[in-house]
Amino acid sequence: MRADLNPIEEALGYRTLMETFSMTQERVAQRVGRSRSAVANALRLLSLPKEVLSMLEKGNLSSGHARALLPLSEKDALEAASRIISQALSVRQTEQLVKQLQKLPPTPKASPLTPSFYREMELALKDTLSRRVKVISKGKGKGELVLEFYSDDELRELGKKLGK
Repeated sequence: MRADLNPIEEALGYRTLMETFSMTQERVAQRVGRSRSAVANALRLLSLPKEVLSMLEKGNLSSGHARALLPLSEKDALEAASRIISQALSVRQTEQLVKQLQKLPPTPKASPLTPSFYREMELALKDTLSRRVKVISKGKGKGELVLEFYSDDELRELGKKLGK
């Protein structure tokens, strides 16, 4: 058994355990001797842009750097990751950079805009529920909320968290 897994291999391993054996994050954590939050944080890394995941796999970014990038848009995360590498930023400096980027007004996009409220809700729910969340606006205050889960047990736990 390899003990030197990179953070992405570790997260993919957790996800495989959850999907293959219908395990919850809590159960995976118990089986591998980690805290549930460590497993959840590892899984959250998988929501980063592919280019950032590649940097993490190659060892150009640490998992601490990558976790700091989670609240950013794909474009900002890529720009920040490049800056982290080129300027050899510490995790603390990266966290400060992310705070600065979050304070900047969003740049207009060519495609229809997703109101910042929806993006903020996605991030808040993602942090609260420890899973990928997508808010899809259908206009006139209507839309869809998509929550990712990896097993029936995890769906049950999600239902409990949501009060069902």
